[in-house]
Amino acid sequence: MWVKVVKLKKKRNGVETDEPLLGDFALNNLLRTLKMAIEAASEKYETRIKTISNKFIKKRPVSRPEPDSEVGDAATRIKKVFYEDLDRDDPRWSHFMLVLLGLRQAERLGLQLRSVVLDGENSKLRIYQQLDFLKSKGGWYLKDTTKNSQPREIPIWGEFLDAIQKRLELREKWSKQEDWNPDSKFADLLFLGEGGKLITRRQDTPMWHTLGLEMRGHLARHITGHLMAVNNISEDTAKKVLGHRSDAYFHYYRMISTASAGQELSQLYRPGSLT
Repeated sequence: MWVKVVKLKKKRNGVETDEPLLGDFALNNLLRTLKMAIEAASEKYETRIKTISNKFIKKRPVSRPEPDSEVGDAATRIKKVFYEDLDRDDPRWSHFMLVLLGLRQAERLGLQLRSVVLDGENSKLRIYQQLDFLKSKGGWYLKDTTKNSQPREIPIWGEFLDAIQKRLELREKWSKQEDWNPDSKFADLLFLGEGGKLITRRQDTPMWHTLGLEMRGHLARHITGHLMAVNNISEDTAKKVLGHRSDAYFHYYRMISTASAGQELSQLYRPGSLT
């Protein structure tokens, strides 16, 4: 069964392509779930299935698509766009500013008005759902859980708070126009376009590229982790903001900060350090 899953390919216009149906990260998530089911059955029936599963179901090696240097360069470019180049009256500024809080694309697009708590220094975002697509659900729908099934709260301040307030002002302005007619399922979303149109990944990604950021949008999440790592934000805080339950922050983001590591290690052999 596992071999069949690994070999499945995507189809376009009914024709099978060379592109795998699931990437390595998705396959490993599927593998983890499969092994959990096998191990539960093994313990229940006192069998050796667990040993067999470890032998025949191998975890696939994975790494982030972008090397450390590319993440660092991208971080510099993104900060320049949002803090220097982009007009803050441009709707794209308020639409994308929250990517620098590490929100996943589906989480950001699934934010509702009640997700936003404006309370001065205690202002925060409540992340508890995501915008998802399933044919069996009739297309786009609000999935009432996050990727790891854990809701979280993220503090908002400074430019992030400004961006949300700017977005609320835009919604208020657009809602008074005659063409405002959002789908009732999505009428409470924070990020709706003019006329109340739903913004999905299909519109979000091309809009991201209009900022001159020809990079996959999810890279911004890695940039958030990178910036936290190089600024020595604690692992607990980073995991809370990014919504990680595993050691992904340590493995994928703390390790990115090779420059910081080099600076620390250089102190080992400075004059007088060996006395």
